[in-house]
Amino acid sequence: MSEFYANLKDVVDNIYSHHFTPLLQPNAPFGQLQAAIVASGVPNYLNKADDWVSTNLPIPGVPLDQKRFIFCMLSSIVLSVLHRAVLPSSRGLLFVKHLFTAAVSLFFLSWCFRGEIFLFLIQAFGGYLTLHFNPFVKSARTRANLCFLWSLSFMSCVHIKNILYRYGAWDMDISGPLMVLTQKLSMYGYNVADGNALNEMKQNPEMTDDEKKKVKKSLCREEMAICEIPSFLEFWAYMLYHPGILAGPSFEYKIYASATDLTLYKKDKKDYRPSTLSLFFSAMKRLLFSFVCIGGFIYMDGAFPKDALFVEGSEYSALSPSYTKLNFFLKLMYISRIATYSRLKYYFAWLLAESSVVAMGYSYNGVDKNGRYKTDLIKSQNIEHCEFAQSPRELFNNWNMGTNSWLRYYVYVPASPVVGAGLAKIWSFMVSAFWHGFYGGYYLTFFFGGILNECGSQMRKTFRPLFGTQSGVDKRGRPKYVTGIVYNFLGWFGTMTMVNYLAIPFIFLRVTAGLTIFNDTYWIPHILLLVCLIGCPIIRGLTSTKKKKKQA
Repeated sequence: MSEFYANLKDVVDNIYSHHFTPLLQPNAPFGQLQAAIVASGVPNYLNKADDWVSTNLPIPGVPLDQKRFIFCMLSSIVLSVLHRAVLPSSRGLLFVKHLFTAAVSLFFLSWCFRGEIFLFLIQAFGGYLTLHFNPFVKSARTRANLCFLWSLSFMSCVHIKNILYRYGAWDMDISGPLMVLTQKLSMYGYNVADGNALNEMKQNPEMTDDEKKKVKKSLCREEMAICEIPSFLEFWAYMLYHPGILAGPSFEYKIYASATDLTLYKKDKKDYRPSTLSLFFSAMKRLLFSFVCIGGFIYMDGAFPKDALFVEGSEYSALSPSYTKLNFFLKLMYISRIATYSRLKYYFAWLLAESSVVAMGYSYNGVDKNGRYKTDLIKSQNIEHCEFAQSPRELFNNWNMGTNSWLRYYVYVPASPVVGAGLAKIWSFMVSAFWHGFYGGYYLTFFFGGILNECGSQMRKTFRPLFGTQSGVDKRGRPKYVTGIVYNFLGWFGTMTMVNYLAIPFIFLRVTAGLTIFNDTYWIPHILLLVCLIGCPIIRGLTSTKKKKKQA
C-alpha cells in the first residue's frame, strides 16, 4: 500500500476510534443491537450454513466466500422457478411475491456479508428518505439528483474503506451489491421525477405543445416513468430483487412491477406469458454456458496464471524473463490471452444471474417473427459481440450492458441540459470510474479506453467509405456500409488487441502494472492511437478535396 493510503488509514482509524467506537459499547444503541443479534442465534445458523457448504461443495481451490456466492446464485434459480410457478399473481396477493423476494435477498446478504448488510440497508433507506421524506426540497428532479449523489458518495466511501483495509483483496464484500443498489436507487429516483413531470403535464391542459415538448425533452426515460409512487414494501422488494442482488443486472422499477403483476406479458388483451418449463430450459442454456466459462477460466488461469507476467514480489514493477524474451507481436498475444480468459469470470457471474432472471420470467421481451419467446430484456452482456467486436464501440456497448444503460439514461441524459453534451460525456466517464472504485488501474484503463473509442469512431468515418459499399442510411440519416471479410477481420483483430492491451491496468488494479507493460512495449500502441487521432481527419480532408475536384 502506498504511503498516501497508509496515512489516510491512520486518519480514518483515529476518527473511528473517537466517534464510532463509543456507539458500539454495550450500553450504546448499536452495541445493544449487536448483542440482540448474537442472542438471537442468527450468527450460529449462518456458521452452520458455512459448514454445510464447505462440506457439500468440495470445489478445490475455491475459497468459502466464493462457494457461498455460487450456492446463492444456484439457489436463486430454483427459487425463481418456484416464484414463477407457485406464488399467487392476483393483485390482492402480490405482497406475497414482494415479501418472498425481499426475504431471500436478506438471507443472501446476511450469509455472504454478515454485518456488512447494514451498509446496504443504510444506503437504501437513505435514498428512500431523500426521495420521499425530504421536507427541505420540493422539486422531484432535485430530489433525484440528491439521491444519486447520496448513493454514489456512500458507495464511494465503502470503496475507499476497501482500499484502506483490504488493498488488492479479491474476496467478496458488500461493495458488489452496493454498486447494483447505486444504479437502482438513481434509476428509481429519476423515474419518479419523470413520472411527476408527466403527471403535472396531464393536470395542466393549458400547456402549449412547445411546453410539452420541453417537458418530454427533460425526461431521462419516458417509457420507464413512475407515475404512481410504490408502497414501502414494493420499493424494498425492488431493491432486494434476489436474482440480481449479488451480481446484477440492474433494471428499472417499471420492469419489476410489470413482471410481478404480469402486465409485462399482456398485449392487445392477449396473454403471452411463457410457460414455466420453456423459461426453465432457456435459463438452463445460460447456466450451462456459465459453467463452460468458469471451466475455461479455471483451466486457463492454471495453465497461464496472470501473475506469472511479473516477477514475484516486485509489486508489478518487473516483468518475468519468460515474457521479456518474446518479440513485440508475441507479447501482445500473451497479453491478449490473459485479458481474454479474465473476462470469462465476469461472463460466469453474469450468466448465473441472468439464468435466475430468465427462470422467473422477468427478462421476457415479446416474441420474434417466428413466434418464439425472446428472453433478452434484462442482460449484462452479449458475448458474441464482445469477443468478435469489429470496433471498440461495439464491444463497449455489449459489455456490462446494464451499467451502459444506466450511464446513458441516468448520468449522461440528466447532465446534458445543464452542462452540455461534451461535459456530460466527461461526467459519465468520471461516474463510471467512481462506480468501479478507486484503484488507479481503473482510471488508466478508462482514460485510454475513452481515447480508443474516439479513435474507433474516427477510423469508421475515414475508412468505411473508402473500403465499403453503401447500403442505405441508418435511423439518424447517416450512410451505412457493407464491408468485406478482410476489412472486418482487421477491425476485429485491431479492436481486440488494443482492448486487451489497455485492460491490463484494470485486471491488475495497479497503475504500476500498466506502466510496466506500456514501457516495455515502448508505448507503440498509444503512439498509434495518437497517429489515428491526427491522421484520420487529414485523410478525410484529402479524400473530400479529391471528390470535389472530380465533381468540378
